[in-house]
Amino acid sequence: MNARPQAERVLKQVDFNFADFTLEKFIGRIEVIRQHRVFIIPWELPPTVFGAWMTDGKNVSEYIFYRQDLSPFHRVHIQLHELGHFLFGHPTLDLSAESVARLYTTGGELPLGDLVCKTPNETNIRENEAEAFASLVQQQVIRNHQIERLAFGISSNEKIVGYLTNLGLI
Repeated sequence: MNARPQAERVLKQVDFNFADFTLEKFIGRIEVIRQHRVFIIPWELPPTVFGAWMTDGKNVSEYIFYRQDLSPFHRVHIQLHELGHFLFGHPTLDLSAESVARLYTTGGELPLGDLVCKTPNETNIRENEAEAFASLVQQQVIRNHQIERLAFGISSNEKIVGYLTNLGLI
């Protein structure tokens, strides 16, 4: 199945000006459109897992976890891929803010499962859609002569700490 047409439709809905791309601005635009907070969190993940996306439906928040030990370009690609899952409305695990706070402060393991992440050699429609989305975003960034900005992912550690503190969880 060619996931590109669906990814183009999803990216068009974001309506982003790639001439001024930063990952932070792109995520900010997604937060406005979807009215969900998006937190990008570096995490120690198993060797075969590069990223994971989980949602907190109660607090309309999205958590994107990524491995820190990847090259900068790969980290950004993983973050875009996980954003693709969110924008496509793929199923994922619900992870409460309380659980995130507990895991964040203890360094615990994320509840990874088949629904949350696939290994790189597993392919299915959802993975193809997320991958097509990440590739399309990268192509738009390159077309707008912003390629160097694909090397600067973001970590919203301060943002997640402030959020969890405001909820009284840490």
